[in-house]
Amino acid sequence: MKYIVSQIVDATQCDTLCNLSVLGSLQLVQNAASCAMEDNGCSNIFGKEKYNAYYVFAKNHLKFFKTIKFREQIRIESFISKCSRVSAFVDTIIFDQNNEIVCYSSLEICALDITTGKIRRLDTAGLDINYPCEKRLVPIDYMVIQPMNLELIETRKIRYTNIDLLHHMNNTEYVRVVLDTYKVSNLENKPIKELEIHYINQCHEDDELQIYKECVENKDLFILKTGNKVVTRIAIVR
Repeated sequence: MKYIVSQIVDATQCDTLCNLSVLGSLQLVQNAASCAMEDNGCSNIFGKEKYNAYYVFAKNHLKFFKTIKFREQIRIESFISKCSRVSAFVDTIIFDQNNEIVCYSSLEICALDITTGKIRRLDTAGLDINYPCEKRLVPIDYMVIQPMNLELIETRKIRYTNIDLLHHMNNTEYVRVVLDTYKVSNLENKPIKELEIHYINQCHEDDELQIYKECVENKDLFILKTGNKVVTRIAIVR
C-alpha cells in the first residue's frame, strides 16, 4: 500500500535561497514514511500497547536530484520496498509538478521490544513480512561511515524541542545539529547531494551531545556521541 500526499513547499521548509531545504526534505520524508508504516501495521502510537514494541529508524539515505522553490507543488509517495524477518525498507519519493524526482529516500526500520530493548521479528510487531513490496525506483547503496581522524567541533545539550513522542531525540534533530556546524555560504555555494544517517543509540533530554567531524574527499563524516557512546553516524556528500 502506497501512502501518497500532495502539497506545496511552505516557508518553514525552505533554505536561505528559498529552495526546499535538506532539513525540510528530511521532515517530509520522515512524516510520509511514518504514515506509510502506520498504514502497513507499523504504528508507534498503537504498537506500544498492542505489541510492547516500537519501530525505530536504523539507516536513512537521501539523494537530492534537483531544487524546487517556495510554493511549488510537490507529490510525496512512500511505500515498503523490501522486508526481511527483522527489518523493512521504506522508500519515499518527493516529485515536482512535472513528475520529476526531487529527492529519494531509502529508510531501514526495525522493531524494538520495550522491555528488553532488543530487536524483534517484524511479524511479532504488526508487520506482515510476506507483504507484496513495491519496486524501488532508484538504486541505493548504504555507505560505510567509519572516520579515522575525528575532531570535536561542537557540543550541544538536548532540550525539550529536540524530543519526540517516544521521549527520545527526534531523528531529524541529529541532522539539524550537524547542519548547524556549516556556514550559510558553505551550503549556498556547494549544496548537499546526498545524506546518510545511521541511528545507533538513543539520546534523551539533558544529554550532552558531542559532534565530531572528519572530511574525506567529497564527504563530510560526523560521529555524534554522548560520553563514550556513539549515538549517530552521518555522511554528507556535496
